[in-house]
Amino acid sequence: MGKRTAKFLTSPRQKRPNKALEHLRLRKKQCKAARKAHLKSGLKGSPEEEYITKEWFSLIRQHNKLRMALKIKQTTQQKLKAEKSFRADPHKFARTLFEKEQHSGKPTFSADEAQHYFENTYRDEGRNYVYSPPPGLERPQIPSHIFSLRCPTEHEIKRSVKRKRNGAAPGLNALSYIPYKKCSAVRKFVLRLGQKIWKTRDIPNDWAMAYIILLSKSN
Repeated sequence: MGKRTAKFLTSPRQKRPNKALEHLRLRKKQCKAARKAHLKSGLKGSPEEEYITKEWFSLIRQHNKLRMALKIKQTTQQKLKAEKSFRADPHKFARTLFEKEQHSGKPTFSADEAQHYFENTYRDEGRNYVYSPPPGLERPQIPSHIFSLRCPTEHEIKRSVKRKRNGAAPGLNALSYIPYKKCSAVRKFVLRLGQKIWKTRDIPNDWAMAYIILLSKSN
């Protein structure tokens, strides 16, 4: 086996761009440049400029429609692939979910520097100021329904989880919403855990932990 063949077999397969999407993107870019040139030439409002503008907006709609259709198709294929893998070997599918490597960077500053930065950034010098409502603002009505103090039910947990996106950022346990959607046993365990905490009112210390991710902003 030659080096080229071995490299071809071991290298990851790159995703091919959609030709129709690339064509629409190129036409949209060309049309935008032509419209910009007409505006710079002082031809705003001319029949040519109006035609180019109309064509540009049409290309934008076509591009967005095709992009969303391709995204829905890709999501459907990933869902079918995941379901097929889960039915073939549930234990292996679960291991692939729980054993994913979590890549996170390390801060280049100390904890004291971060504490000093946030204390100065989010300090409120006027926190003791008493605010008064603006004139003409009506006071909201008193609630007519008593706030529910019961523990959420399994149906409510299932409904809440169903509304979440599969691609949402996971929590500290690095779990996405997929195990909670696919495995009813996981939801039942969460329900029992919530009922116990709700009854004893002993909230775990882990629930008070949080990660702060600093995003740099360009000036």
